[in-house]
Amino acid sequence: MVTLKALGNGGRAACTTTLIVALTPSFAAQTDEPVWPIGDGTLDVMSGFQHPVPSFAYLHEGVDIAGTRREVVAMRSGVVSYVDPKFVGGAVAVQVEVGDRVDADLYVHILPAPWMVGDTIEAGDKIGIVSDRYFDERFGPYADHVHITRYRDYTGGHGVTVRPKVLPNILPPFGIFDDPRYRDPQMMLPGPQDANNDGWVFAITRSSGKYNFIENAFRGVDLIVEATDRQNDFLFYNQTVVGVGYWIEALTGGENVRGPEAPYRLVRFNDAWRGSHCAPDSLIGSIFLTSGRYLVSQGNTVTGFRDLANYIVTNTSGTTGLASEVDESEHWRTDARVETGSPNGTGGRIAREIHEARFPDGRYRVHALVEDLVFETESTFDLLVDNFRPYVEAVRVQRHDLRRILYDARWRFDSDDVVLRYSETSTPGPLTVSRPDGTRGDGILIEIEFSEPMSVAAIESIDPSIGFVPVLAPVDADARRWAARIPRSALGPARDRTHHRLSISGADLAGTTLYPLDDTSERRVPIGKRVNTTPLANATLDTVHLVPFHVAGAADVAPWSHPMR
Repeated sequence: MVTLKALGNGGRAACTTTLIVALTPSFAAQTDEPVWPIGDGTLDVMSGFQHPVPSFAYLHEGVDIAGTRREVVAMRSGVVSYVDPKFVGGAVAVQVEVGDRVDADLYVHILPAPWMVGDTIEAGDKIGIVSDRYFDERFGPYADHVHITRYRDYTGGHGVTVRPKVLPNILPPFGIFDDPRYRDPQMMLPGPQDANNDGWVFAITRSSGKYNFIENAFRGVDLIVEATDRQNDFLFYNQTVVGVGYWIEALTGGENVRGPEAPYRLVRFNDAWRGSHCAPDSLIGSIFLTSGRYLVSQGNTVTGFRDLANYIVTNTSGTTGLASEVDESEHWRTDARVETGSPNGTGGRIAREIHEARFPDGRYRVHALVEDLVFETESTFDLLVDNFRPYVEAVRVQRHDLRRILYDARWRFDSDDVVLRYSETSTPGPLTVSRPDGTRGDGILIEIEFSEPMSVAAIESIDPSIGFVPVLAPVDADARRWAARIPRSALGPARDRTHHRLSISGADLAGTTLYPLDDTSERRVPIGKRVNTTPLANATLDTVHLVPFHVAGAADVAPWSHPMR
């Protein structure tokens, strides 16, 4: 499912719907400031704000708009503060008063018009034209573009410092527009996308930094989402998004990781982002997968430009998307103990048994949030947590109408002594299945509860045989409780003191088979805790339970007792 939210200028969700709809901005010519910087109105954005540059040494501090020799106009009125026809192909900076501060718009890779420092310039005035020499000499005409950077608290000159760049005062240039058409040129939706055609957009990986993708979440994991925001439909296809976040919904028990009201945010490349970190360019490796196998070819192949599009969404400790909250030590600690650590379990104590885990084995749904300056999309990806081997936690046998229990046995976890202890109760007398009118009843119900959701479960045999093997079926949405009926015709008389051993098999949702409990002695925890990511698929049986499958008619009331184990 994909959900779309239309964002206001402040980035807060204004509305939510499960239908993908588009805003309908006016396409009338602009008459007020700010003005779109390309004179002919074309919207061919090549590279967005904070896009990693081809060397991945720093994050792109502006936007690139394609077009050989296209006219470039001033977005805002102000005073020309810098002109250099040689700086990176030609540059002009316009100083702009914004309230009680001074900002600036820098236009580079252009052939400047004859401006002088100190000249007054009006929004819409011609700044120059996109150079057909600077990039054409190295990459060909497909790479020609104007680069625009917006500065807050401008200090003069071209504003570009020696790399590695700090530039805490740069802002997303399109943030000055109110019209959604110009905040998000082409009005294309951001979202997960297989941008490099490697067959996936979501992956689970060990939190070791090596990024070997695994099938199920095990212990500490990172979650990877491949996401783009298309800004141009024919030349530069994949673009860095403005924001990425996530939250996790527990589908079969356990806790959520945050929620829709306050999800984790890895990045939000807005006006506050750069100023929240002393050296945000150093965070590229904490935000993206940067090895060659994850790169995305961008644009016409003659440019040679490559992209990063795989976000390590778990590398965040906060909810605002500020650069100061990017944290590569964060991950999802799936086997954290209840009520310890951060909302995703990081920093918590490790669960020793499945019933003290915050995120017990089972199904979870990752809600991946991807946004630009207008829209936010929410896409979901289902996964399994698999840290423990399942075991038969309880067996109950009772009359078909559930009014009397014949046998009730359970393993209980003692967190103080860190052990599993077995307890059992049985009916002191026979289980009568005759109805009050003297007719025969419908037999008995056997219910088996497992320590976690199961994909399959079966009673393999009953020894000694009763001539009937019941078929188990799940009786709850989590598939932890399974049940079957045994007909009256398969049950012996109460004078029969035979106790029948159940042999139970099963596998959890990841395919890991039962821990083979075969006696009732106390078990030191952990039992069956997984040691690696490979499901344990060897055939195993639980053979603990000795059940008295005998009943009484109206005149058969002889008591029975449990045999010595």
